[in-house]
Amino acid sequence: MALFGLGAYLTLGLVGGLIFHFPSGWEKLQTAFPNRGEKALSTLRFRSGRLGDGWKIGIHYAAMLCFDICESGLRIRLLPMFSLLSEPFFVPWSALDIEESAGFGVNLDFGKPMVGTLVVSQSVARQVRRVMQRV
Repeated sequence: MALFGLGAYLTLGLVGGLIFHFPSGWEKLQTAFPNRGEKALSTLRFRSGRLGDGWKIGIHYAAMLCFDICESGLRIRLLPMFSLLSEPFFVPWSALDIEESAGFGVNLDFGKPMVGTLVVSQSVARQVRRVMQRV
């Protein structure tokens, strides 16, 4: 029974990773913004967001995202079960713009020129802005 559980976990992680990784633009973001080992000042877990390249509709990550707010930037990662293919990426504050969305949520725009956009809730954006203003 334990082997079945492990097999199901790995299968779900791999299938979920494949479904989310490539269409969302995560691959492009992890290449453009490699992870850094910087210590997090604050971590937001089990958050949701919609990640896409702008022209795509995007992939909705429901309670799968973790945000590590660091001194020099923002690390975004997936919960371990869904991160088999998706490495965390680290966006320096200088490459991050936060702007109100015409629809639901707030856009986190990554890169100048823009590499990708993550739409998050007002509460996530508020907490990220708070740290950005201090540094």
